[in-house]
Amino acid sequence: MTISFNTALDRLVDLITADTSLQSFALAKWQKRFTVRREFRNRVQVNTSELPLIMLTRPSVTKEFRISGGRDNVNTVRLYILFQQDERAKAQSEIVEVEELIDDCLAANYRIKDANGDPLVKNVKPGDSVNDEGMFHPVYGIVMDVDIEQYR
Repeated sequence: MTISFNTALDRLVDLITADTSLQSFALAKWQKRFTVRREFRNRVQVNTSELPLIMLTRPSVTKEFRISGGRDNVNTVRLYILFQQDERAKAQSEIVEVEELIDDCLAANYRIKDANGDPLVKNVKPGDSVNDEGMFHPVYGIVMDVDIEQYR
């Protein structure tokens, strides 16, 4: 039986939630840990009391069927990262730091392993990211794409 990609996504939520560097940064900057969830919500539906927040979605998957059976999937996972920073001068450096901390977390967990240490995916490749450049001050947003390769 093949493992559903849902298992890898749930584990990715756990890994980001448990990342001590990312959570320590959030506590130091905003006195709250990141909440990490799989959900679809528009930015305007998020209350500032919920920040800092990371929402994961999977907007697309590319499938390649193998002649020998099974398939290789490349799942695009999108991370929506929101935080509040009342001081504009601090926001840009915090955006960069958050991106780098998430990249570090993904690099350390590039195989997304289950509780037994068995890999759930073939590879995790961070892709492009963009931020809102302060258009919605004091709430700042980052969108990061991550390609996750899975054999199914």
